[in-house]
Amino acid sequence: MMVVMASTATAARHRPHRPPERCKDHLRQAVVANAQALVYRASVGGAYAEFYGCVYGRRGTTDLGPAQDAPVGHGSGPAYNVRLAGHFAALEFDVFSTDFGPAERLETYDVRRGRIVRSIATGQLTPAQMAWSQSAGEPKPVGVGPTRDLLVTADGALAWIVYDNIRPDPPTLQVWKADAGSDPMMLAAGNDIAVGSLAVSGGVIYWTQAATPHSASLR
Repeated sequence: MMVVMASTATAARHRPHRPPERCKDHLRQAVVANAQALVYRASVGGAYAEFYGCVYGRRGTTDLGPAQDAPVGHGSGPAYNVRLAGHFAALEFDVFSTDFGPAERLETYDVRRGRIVRSIATGQLTPAQMAWSQSAGEPKPVGVGPTRDLLVTADGALAWIVYDNIRPDPPTLQVWKADAGSDPMMLAAGNDIAVGSLAVSGGVIYWTQAATPHSASLR
């Protein structure tokens, strides 16, 4: 079964940023923007930076997580691979703790409503990977590695290519999708998957493997 990250702690962190501000005031700080919303980066007390999301025509912004290493106890590693479609934002988090080990997870936010929608691992460990972690006396990783491509749709669905680098299995690329409101599903695996080929159009995702185009629905 796919590991789904508990969102209680992160949900508590992602409260609207105060004082309320107009979204368009942050256009110069925008990391990514579209006709409905934007995600921008701003300093927090001069110590580190956070990503925030907002929707045009509404006051207030939503904290999406740290943009660089935050103080100990902040609750998350830095976010990167920021994506935006409609009023849905997606970010990847690279986290490590001595208690829980490494975790690569994807988080999706409804910026219009100011809330986290889901937090999921980047992939599923194989039995050999889980056994290796146990035999090595290390915490079981969450996720299988960093993404190489990441897409979010205007409905909040996700698609990504991940680089599985968890021992003892040989490193490999995998294509995953997560329909809005559904569990993630692996669609393909192999080192002949073309990084950078992932695309979405009209509820269909496309990628290239072994120089051949492939597709799957994404709802």
